[in-house]
Amino acid sequence: MNKKNQDPKSPVVLANIQRAQEAEYIASILRAEGVECYLQNLNSNQVLSGYVENIGVRIEVPAEQYEKATEVLCAYDIALPSDSDTEVAALTRWVERIPFMGGASLERKLWGLLIVTVCALLLLAVILFFSGSIHL
Repeated sequence: MNKKNQDPKSPVVLANIQRAQEAEYIASILRAEGVECYLQNLNSNQVLSGYVENIGVRIEVPAEQYEKATEVLCAYDIALPSDSDTEVAALTRWVERIPFMGGASLERKLWGLLIVTVCALLLLAVILFFSGSIHL
């Protein structure tokens, strides 16, 4: 858990799982043991999995149930990957350095990445157009 003064009901990230089926399996175990959990990016993972490789599903639990969740998963011999082990971490890690994107969800990071890329391409097109390199 990251913050000591955090609201006990606020969600904290338990793990980022690459496959949606594995995340749903872990969530079902947690729920069966009485731990509330939320799957973030589940729909994005299922919709975009054919286009974007391994966008991952984030499993969140209330801060007050974090310890119980880790104990339950340990009892079931389920080892969770760290955030830095995921393939998506490499894609979005540099976005964390942008002040307004640090705590954003994966969807917002991907949208931000898309918007920045489109803006850069538009700026390049305008520069090339006005420099005389491109004629329409």
